[in-house]
Amino acid sequence: MTAQPSTLPDSNCATAESGLAHAWQRRKLFVLGALLVAATLLLYSPASAHKFINLDDNHYVTENPHVVTGLRAENVRWAFQTFQMGNWNPLTWLSHMLDCQLYGLNPAGHHYSNVMLHAANALLLFLLLAWATGSIGCSLVVAALFAVHPLNVENVAWVAERKTLLCTLFSFLTLGAYGWYAQARSWPRYLLVLLLFLGSLMAKPMSVTLPVALLLIDFWPLRQLFAGARDSAAHSPLRLIAEKLPLLLVSLLFSGLAIAAQVSSNAVAGEIPLSLRLQNAAVACAAYIGKMLWPANLSIFYPYPMTGPSRPALVLSLLLLAGVSALCIRLRDQRYLGAGWLFFLVSLLPVIGIIQVGNQAMADRYAYTPLIGLFVMIVWGVDSLRARLRVSAITVPVVSACVLAALGATTHTTLGHWQNSLTLFLHAQQVARTPNELIETNLGKAYDAAGQPDEALRHFKVAIELNPASCLAHYNIGSYLLEHGRAAESIPEFQAAIRYSTSRWVTEYALGNLGGAYLALKEYEHAEKAFAETLRLAPNSFVALLGHGQALLRLHRYEEAEADFARALQRGPRPELLYLRGMALEGQGKTELARQAYRQTLQIAPEMNEARSRLAALKQPAAP
Repeated sequence: MTAQPSTLPDSNCATAESGLAHAWQRRKLFVLGALLVAATLLLYSPASAHKFINLDDNHYVTENPHVVTGLRAENVRWAFQTFQMGNWNPLTWLSHMLDCQLYGLNPAGHHYSNVMLHAANALLLFLLLAWATGSIGCSLVVAALFAVHPLNVENVAWVAERKTLLCTLFSFLTLGAYGWYAQARSWPRYLLVLLLFLGSLMAKPMSVTLPVALLLIDFWPLRQLFAGARDSAAHSPLRLIAEKLPLLLVSLLFSGLAIAAQVSSNAVAGEIPLSLRLQNAAVACAAYIGKMLWPANLSIFYPYPMTGPSRPALVLSLLLLAGVSALCIRLRDQRYLGAGWLFFLVSLLPVIGIIQVGNQAMADRYAYTPLIGLFVMIVWGVDSLRARLRVSAITVPVVSACVLAALGATTHTTLGHWQNSLTLFLHAQQVARTPNELIETNLGKAYDAAGQPDEALRHFKVAIELNPASCLAHYNIGSYLLEHGRAAESIPEFQAAIRYSTSRWVTEYALGNLGGAYLALKEYEHAEKAFAETLRLAPNSFVALLGHGQALLRLHRYEEAEADFARALQRGPRPELLYLRGMALEGQGKTELARQAYRQTLQIAPEMNEARSRLAALKQPAAP
């Protein structure tokens, strides 16, 4: 009797081979992921030598007293309460506070935090795509395009754009958690998806469309949506839609919160007709595609076409959008095309200008996440075409490497424009070709910071000529005059800034500087009124509390002045504040408390002779 061969050895061999294959895949992912991160960090390493930019970096970091003092309890509370800069994004504020805690106001640390976040996003994108699709090669190319494309420089090189990087990080983590949830649906896993989604919204509300993106991921690459008879209950379209409803509800709540924040800051440009906004949105969509394919003439600011886009540009844009949509429908079996195209359009929706915030026609920073959809379409499309045409296996990797190298070189050049405010806005001026109010204003600020006041004033005057009702231009001219000892001349400029202001923060800052001008001129009653109005808009403004207290002190309203200085001191002991509080206490006849304040001043700043003189005077016996 012939013995039958055992199947056990073959089974063990198959298991061993499978284990080796999985181990090799893990090592491959680790090595390629490490190379991707290293290449991203190397490409963006020059950013660590860059300065802060005079547009928004000052409000988010350098001139924000809540941020520069780091992660303190009162600052954390403020982060969750404020609508400053027209958003409710507490995680972003906490991130900036952490950087100040670690690096102070050294821009190198703040810039490198952005670079590391971008590298982390590129790595997460690679791992998510590789896990969901099983195609390591295509996933790596998409992630590499995301990492090196010049359109993404703005988000990485601009410290104020930390919010986009954080939002994307939490969005990617949400996608990963959703993939884990899709493997074995349970409430704990769903709760993780919800919490990570909340994190993305608390960094920037642009991720409100993420629930729709999850449905697109169900369609491709997870292939749960319209999956046919396979596990029909688990993959029912109604069930897949229903499980997104709580996330959609959260999106609606945060959308309302975002609109309220923007309205409260007067950031919504309601004067632009809806028809014009729709036309600009169509042209902007096409422009993002064009800049993805040929990333030339990139700028921090693209002026809004208030007369509307040209008819040829509008027609060509609509034809492009319709053509790509028709192609996706025609090739609907290639699910990555429809999923990628809809991901691009849906992700752009919150920032495409239907609700216009600011006066830009489009912005490179808005394409950070939407571009991924286009990258997926191109990379998987080329891979599919390669298979059909039987192109040599080495051709596509070589071409991909050449494209990535060219994009990397362009990114290196583009990054150079972000060295400082002067290089940035000189480049923006070249791209715009015609004078622009915002560019001229920021050029003026950059020249002033560079020690060229005459050139600064020239650009400020150009901004006023372009728009005599520009609150920002008047504010900057007033600030320039005040800083250069021309307080009397600055007052009409600040008054004009307040009169024309459509921005809460411009009004607040102009009122504060107006109060400072009156203080310099010793017009203390006017100063008190200006600072009181500032405190009405910003009750905890350090500058307003300090200025208001000084005005009250000079008006001999010592008790009220001491209360202002005490509130300002809650932000931390500062010698000038302690000294002023001592004077206010002394004015009230509280001699012992005044002595304590002067002693505390000298403990922090022994060189303050004014405090030493006041303390010595208080030690002298009173005159009979």
